[in-house]
Amino acid sequence: MESMTLHGYAVFVGKTRRFHDSGLAVDESVKRAVDECIHEHILEDLRREEISRLIAVCKDLGVSREKTLEQLKKQYQLDTETAEQSLAECW
Repeated sequence: MESMTLHGYAVFVGKTRRFHDSGLAVDESVKRAVDECIHEHILEDLRREEISRLIAVCKDLGVSREKTLEQLKKQYQLDTETAEQSLAECW
């Protein structure tokens, strides 16, 4: 698992550099690299882990499901259906 995560991270960094070298700003380069990695299922486990942690923290702090849903959508640029699915799996 760790080697896959490291490999995925290396791919992500390479994509980010490629976009940046093509003239994009750093923030746009990162966003595009993230989008490509998601589309290609790279770093998917890492992202899933982060989403699970956010949901757990929100739940522990007494944040409502609705507000947690909005945070998921905002923080991870998830559509409503994907955010709701994550909530159903982790709440």
